[in-house]
Amino acid sequence: MPHPFIHILIFHYPFLNIHHWNTSVTFIGSEIKRTDILKPGNVYVIVHGQTNLMTEVIAKLVLNGFKEENIKKARLDMAGNIGDYVAMVWPPGRPQEIIVSQIGESKIAQSNPSAPGVWQGVQQKELYRIPLE
Repeated sequence: MPHPFIHILIFHYPFLNIHHWNTSVTFIGSEIKRTDILKPGNVYVIVHGQTNLMTEVIAKLVLNGFKEENIKKARLDMAGNIGDYVAMVWPPGRPQEIIVSQIGESKIAQSNPSAPGVWQGVQQKELYRIPLE
């Protein structure tokens, strides 16, 4: 018999190669879910020029709790804000996974914000990885 206060839901999406899990903990009438850990914010997607991957990356991010309207293609001239997220396909040449990170402090030099792109000066904390294939 499962514990009355802890529920683990496991979803399998074979067509997207995702094994998504969601933990729900009931504590005095309230629930905390894995997706609740994500703070509201934009998600900036870096596909290293492989725009054909955008649809698949967006689908996998939505299945992992992000709102589609908050998912944006990253730009070289503008980084996200502290607390926003970065989803980057990795490795650049032959991507095998999506690395999801949260943006921390920015160390962008104001004098030269685009050399070689503002994302180089953004501190990121890796949260998890999602397989692409």
